[in-house]
Amino acid sequence: MDQPLPTQIAPAPDPSAPVDWSRVTAPAPESPIAAFGAGWLIARTFATWGRNVLRFAPLGVVSNAPMAAGQYLLYAGMTDLARSSPLSLDRVRVMLGAFGVAALVAMALYPLMMGAISRGTVQGLRGKRVRLGDMLAAGGRAYLRLLVMGILVSLAMIPATLLLVFPAIILMVGWSAAVAAAVEERTGPVRSLSRSWALTRGHRWRVFAGIAVAWIAIAVAAGLFQAATLGGMMALVGTRAMAPGPAMAIPMGVYQLLVGALNTVLYVACAVAYHGLRAAKEGGDPETLAQVFA
Repeated sequence: MDQPLPTQIAPAPDPSAPVDWSRVTAPAPESPIAAFGAGWLIARTFATWGRNVLRFAPLGVVSNAPMAAGQYLLYAGMTDLARSSPLSLDRVRVMLGAFGVAALVAMALYPLMMGAISRGTVQGLRGKRVRLGDMLAAGGRAYLRLLVMGILVSLAMIPATLLLVFPAIILMVGWSAAVAAAVEERTGPVRSLSRSWALTRGHRWRVFAGIAVAWIAIAVAAGLFQAATLGGMMALVGTRAMAPGPAMAIPMGVYQLLVGALNTVLYVACAVAYHGLRAAKEGGDPETLAQVFA
């Protein structure tokens, strides 16, 4: 009769022995490559925006407040301008100048707002608490980089748009993760654009589809508001609501504030794309990996 083989008890591991960190892998809650897609991007975008709407939307309202004021003044002054005979060119210059100043102030606020929302989005996706002060501080640190990057993108988009709409869309999608890259990795304007271009390579149709759905949702919501506002004004003042003047000044100003709040969905989508693309291509970011060994 065969005798059973003797068993040998393995020695207990030595707690003082060094750990071979090369064999340690970070846990992945999702399959990195399979997780990223248009559906994932859309779902994460609206979920993240919904959880933080009371932080994100006010930033959009504040950044678009100068445009709302400029729109209000423009519409409110058109009635007096139409009644003046002959047409006062000085008044036209004042109105257009005021609107131009409002637009410049709004453009100066956009980098701060975009950087803050990008930071809040990424922190939320990392499972951290989103704080308004931290968001604004991150946006402030990246402000000059984002301002210069915005100027570079605008200069590149003008000829691309004049050529055809399609090249402009390609640039927009390829650079969609640049704001988050500048904020999270603290890279310069050109490096951030290059980083975004590399991250989106191979996934640009997915990014385009996700951002397009967010844009359509914003356009529908804004259109419904505008239609409801116009219908209400026509019920109150009749056909005068269709003409520029005091009857439409307040609704148009409010419309600009609503657009500012809704546009934050797009900035969230871009930051979600950055976070998802890093997970898909690189397995995560250094801060997320550092939490595993904390």
